[in-house]
Amino acid sequence: MSKSVENVVERFGQYVNGQIVMTWDTRQTAEQYLEIREMNDDSPEFTVEEFVEYLKSNTADVVIQLSNSNREEDLLEVISVVNQFGEVVEDE
Repeated sequence: MSKSVENVVERFGQYVNGQIVMTWDTRQTAEQYLEIREMNDDSPEFTVEEFVEYLKSNTADVVIQLSNSNREEDLLEVISVVNQFGEVVEDE
């Protein structure tokens, strides 16, 4: 067996994941969503499911913007490598 292969399997575990990670301030984002709903004459109150869909939409928009920028560095800034338990392993 290759030492290189064994080293990464030992460090990362059986599975390794590349994840795009964006962090949103929950209160601030929920308040922004409430304001948007109020401006659109929708019922201002919302469900957790609606908020999750709003977050997904925001995240998709950012990913699209980053991928359209044609700058790999921009996209690499939001990608993390994590082990099978969701722990960031690239900085170890």
